[in-house]
Amino acid sequence: MNAVLKTTDWYNQLLQAEAQNSASGFKQDPIVAEARQTARTAFERLGFPDRKQEAWRYSNIQNLLGHTFALAQPSDKALAQSYDEQQGEQLVQQHRIAELDSYRLVFMDNGFRPDLSSMSELPEGVDVQSLSQAMQTTPELVQQWLGRLLDSTQDSFIALNTALMRDGIFIHVRPEARLDKPLELFHLVSSRDEPVTNLPRVLVVLSAGAKATLIERFGGAGQSFYFQNLVEEIVLDDAASLTHYRVLTEQDQGYHLSNIAVRQDRNSHYRAMSMDLNGAWLRTNYQVAFEGQDAECELQGVYMVGNKQHTNVHTNILHHVPSCASRQQFKGLLLGNGRAVFDGRILVDKQAQMTDAHLSNGNLMLSDEAEVDTKPQLEIYADNVKCSHGTTVGQLEPEQLFYLRARGIAEADAYRMLCQGFASEVLDGCELDALRIFAETKIQQSLLIGDDH
Repeated sequence: MNAVLKTTDWYNQLLQAEAQNSASGFKQDPIVAEARQTARTAFERLGFPDRKQEAWRYSNIQNLLGHTFALAQPSDKALAQSYDEQQGEQLVQQHRIAELDSYRLVFMDNGFRPDLSSMSELPEGVDVQSLSQAMQTTPELVQQWLGRLLDSTQDSFIALNTALMRDGIFIHVRPEARLDKPLELFHLVSSRDEPVTNLPRVLVVLSAGAKATLIERFGGAGQSFYFQNLVEEIVLDDAASLTHYRVLTEQDQGYHLSNIAVRQDRNSHYRAMSMDLNGAWLRTNYQVAFEGQDAECELQGVYMVGNKQHTNVHTNILHHVPSCASRQQFKGLLLGNGRAVFDGRILVDKQAQMTDAHLSNGNLMLSDEAEVDTKPQLEIYADNVKCSHGTTVGQLEPEQLFYLRARGIAEADAYRMLCQGFASEVLDGCELDALRIFAETKIQQSLLIGDDH
């Protein structure tokens, strides 16, 4: 292991602090306690990753490891409320989209906040609880799936999340239930004087025939320096359907890592759209596994990478069974000396005949100093498949700018129009107008404050 990484001791400090805290019922649960101990042992073996590992070859985490993080946690004054309700509500309002009608759920400072959530408004057919509550009310579902889709013994940051797991959020949509509007889950970090880490843990189970839309929002307060390390497991039973939007608007000093695993059974549908709009360092790892035939998955995303920012998208689509379809389309806009990484993999097992899988990644370089590393991969062991992949890296065409300017459009406006048109190939697929307009506005704002083109 790299010598610099060996000397990083903030993880051990977190473990020591945890040992001094009284154990909650959740942490005392035998399954949770065993998972935490297994993850702790795994991290001691794995350490933090370095760029010698292929999955981290292009991802520099030295700035992240150069800080000592404390756990974001409830204040001493009110352990049941991570900060007073007024402050929490102000932070939620800072990040919410007024025109977006949704059922609001809030996970803040390592705790689920029912007092800031729309618990009384939730319709029949959906159950939302903290993981600690769910371990008491529906232990069979939590025990069946918690920690089953993502292996904490093979990944340092999954191990970190699991070893320090205090609680999380459990969303269960019952068989054949249909939600009339989206669930909007906020992952927020309140203002602190010291660097803190928020460790969201999310388990989503859609039973057979259920249909829902989930929006996840990520952000922090003020100029806080923080690290969000999310682990999320999603289970889609037969004929279940989930539309999943993820909007990353972290603060300029916010670091973000998401590990998301999806398990799809027969005839299930999973559609995800990510909008990576701000943050010092962002990384999202998607893993989607087809375990039942005739299932479909669509992953789309737009990433806006500003000056001195780094964004990573890694996808791993596992076609284990026949007759499943997957589509991936990601587009990036890069400003200043921003850097992006796209690593997309499609695995088609020998038995996964009649697979239909396609991947594309396009990048628009808006500065000579911007960088992108893009690596599409096809690993195919079946012979009756339709698979393709492709990437593009380019700049705005001078002819396009000239065409718009010749029609009386100012150069700066023409520049932004072309950038917006590039992103719209993905964003036009957003079924929620308020969310799409929000993302388009954020991109326009980033272009306005970006380096001269």
